[in-house]
Amino acid sequence: MDRIYVELIQKDSLMEQSYVNAEKEESLYQIIDSSKKDINTLREVEFELQQNNATLAADNARKDIVITRSRLGVLTASLVAVLAILIR
Repeated sequence: MDRIYVELIQKDSLMEQSYVNAEKEESLYQIIDSSKKDINTLREVEFELQQNNATLAADNARKDIVITRSRLGVLTASLVAVLAILIR
């Protein structure tokens, strides 16, 4: 009789432990799902940033061309002014 009672107590203890483990497992699954959502969100943000970086790089390239042309124009105008002064 005592042995049966001990086995019942052990079984109850194992059942309680299985419930605790099931709750922990459910919590871990929720954490995994949340992490997956965070990862997907970060990937979307990364993609948007890459697009923005590409756009900014193209804008910088265009501005560099404009600056180079402006510098060449100023240099040419300066040379023409110097030549005009020397010719007079």
